[in-house]
Amino acid sequence: MKGKRLIIIVAAVVILVVFVVLNVKKAGGKIPAVEAEVASKGAIQEIVRADGEIKAEKQVDVGSDIMGRIEKIYVRLGNYVRKGDTLCLIDRQSYEAKVKSLEATLNDLRNRLEKAQKDFERMKNLFEKGLVAETDYENSRLQYENLKAQYESTFYSLQDAKYQLSKTVILAPISGKVISVNKEVGEIVVMGTVNTSATVIMTIAELSKMKVDAYVDESEVVKVKEGQPVKVSVTAYTDKNFKGLVKALSAAPYQSNAASTSSYTSGITYPVEISIVDTGVLYPGMSATCEIIVERKDSVIKVPVQALGKEKSGEDYLFIVREGKVFKQMVKVGLIASNEAEILEGVSAGDTVAVGPYSTLRTLKDGQRIRVEMKKKAPTAREGQRKARK
Repeated sequence: MKGKRLIIIVAAVVILVVFVVLNVKKAGGKIPAVEAEVASKGAIQEIVRADGEIKAEKQVDVGSDIMGRIEKIYVRLGNYVRKGDTLCLIDRQSYEAKVKSLEATLNDLRNRLEKAQKDFERMKNLFEKGLVAETDYENSRLQYENLKAQYESTFYSLQDAKYQLSKTVILAPISGKVISVNKEVGEIVVMGTVNTSATVIMTIAELSKMKVDAYVDESEVVKVKEGQPVKVSVTAYTDKNFKGLVKALSAAPYQSNAASTSSYTSGITYPVEISIVDTGVLYPGMSATCEIIVERKDSVIKVPVQALGKEKSGEDYLFIVREGKVFKQMVKVGLIASNEAEILEGVSAGDTVAVGPYSTLRTLKDGQRIRVEMKKKAPTAREGQRKARK
């Protein structure tokens, strides 16, 4: 009997132990895992992103003010030219012929006008003495005034013809480098009209000062102001950022047309001109990504923005991790950047804050036990490149 009783007692103890172990495991399975970070003190900045194209601050498309065939091009791609240097020559034959023809006509009119003036003065003198009829006097006057008008009209036509002849010699409008030559000798060039774009023969740029013609989305354009600092990254430089400043902002949205289209615009955007203040080898046409720093604060308490939650009342909160548990903390939020938020009240530097996962954060209760996994900060792009080189 005693043996049977002992067996029963042992079996009961075993069952109780198994039951307790299973319940502990089951309870342990309900403890959520939470990623956490330590609230830090440092700088935070709000950024507006804008994509654009590198251009020279002084960059001119050289065209022609007249229509004609290119007779000679005096420069090549990459040449440096000074303002006033001869770039190319348009066929002068028809323009010279027009000037000579008008000069001959003007000489003939001058001689006829001088004779008509003398005749008119003589006729006027005779008319005042009553020696000729009024009709003869009026005919003389009309002939003189008509020749005078023809002479003046031909004179101004000659001036215009000489001006057009001078435009057959195309001069450099600025000093700089020839960065493109789009036409060859023998090709026809045309001047611009309302419906037709002018022929661009070549482009000259002064490359010592560069800028970015960028475009800002309508949702963020009100944050951008002249003089704000800009970080400019260019595809050609993987380990360097250029410093820039917002130089000008258009109050009118970008308008695309058949002659001018941009791959940097989608929806409603506003043009912004960013002056690059750094030195470096940059070429017109390079793609640029700009980060405009619209607001910056130093020495503030900051946490990852995903740590924040919002009550129905509109108040912000987060969870502070302490001794394996989370405690709900109402906070006052200041500046919010792309991935960080400034905490004005409720959190101190060094506090451990729950930052994820999002689905877990939204189900946590005040005082709930959790399993903490400290989240490591992702390395910056430059740190990753240095590690890759090593």
